[in-house]
Order: sequence, then structure tokens, then C-alpha cells
Amino acid sequence: MRGQKSTDMVNKDELSIYLAVDEGVREGIANILKSLPNHLSLSGDTDTAEYMHKKGLQIQSIKSAEKTAVAIKNRQFDIFVNIPSNDRLKERDEKHLRKLALEYGVEVMTSPDSLEVLSLIRNAKAICTKPESSKKTAKPQVAMVFNTAKKAKK
Repeated sequence: MRGQKSTDMVNKDELSIYLAVDEGVREGIANILKSLPNHLSLSGDTDTAEYMHKKGLQIQSIKSAEKTAVAIKNRQFDIFVNIPSNDRLKERDEKHLRKLALEYGVEVMTSPDSLEVLSLIRNAKAICTKPESSKKTAKPQVAMVFNTAKKAKK
């Protein structure tokens, strides 16, 4: 099941992403989001949404953990990006929301690297699926990105 969800994240035209990220990584996350091709529907906690909006990203602010939980249960997000903060009260809410997201089949990312890999794969897919001519379309070559990454780790 997990492999299928990951494939869906690569192939889906529009992604709905919820963001709750520590201020120390917000700039990097904003840059990654700007590099993603296709359409994004972004939502986030108040602090993250305010920062992303200042960086030029269209994002909806969700003002409470309770409203975020309802959105998760209604399957409004494809990806729940949570880079935990050092605030213990906030961390308790974030942990509960991560667990809830997993229970409802939402992909959870807790590292900027995960979002960056998604960006790289979606960019590679966008390049590989550009039409070769007016009659013929290239087939996606997403598997080559995974194979290259595996070889680089060895």
C-alpha cells in the first residue's frame, strides 16, 4: 500500500499539502515548494502559512489543531508535512495530527529531504513526459531516478 501511495504522489496532477514546519527549515521548504511542477493546494498552521505567504506562495491558514484534524478526517490533504518544533505543547498536537494522518491514509513527511525527493521525481517526470512530437508522447522514466539514487548511495 505504501508504494502505491508514493506512486500516486508522483503521478497526481494536483497535490494538496498541509505544512506545519519549524521556523528553522521554512525557507528551504518554501524553495522546494516553488520548484514543484504542476498545481499545488497548500494549507498550513498559522505561523507556517504566514511565512509561506510572505515568500509568495498561495496558502490557506488553518488556525487550530482541531480544524486540521477535521480536514485530515475529510481527506483534504494528500501529504502532511510536519517538521517538528521544540515547543512541547505544539509538539503534542503535531504528534497527534501525524498519527491521525497515517490512520486516514495521508502521506506523512517529517524531513525536508522527503519533500525534496518528491520535487526531484515530479520534475524528472515532467521532463520525461514532454511530447517528442505532435503525434507521439514519451513514456515516463521515473524508475531511472530511483535507480540512480540507489546506485549513488552504494
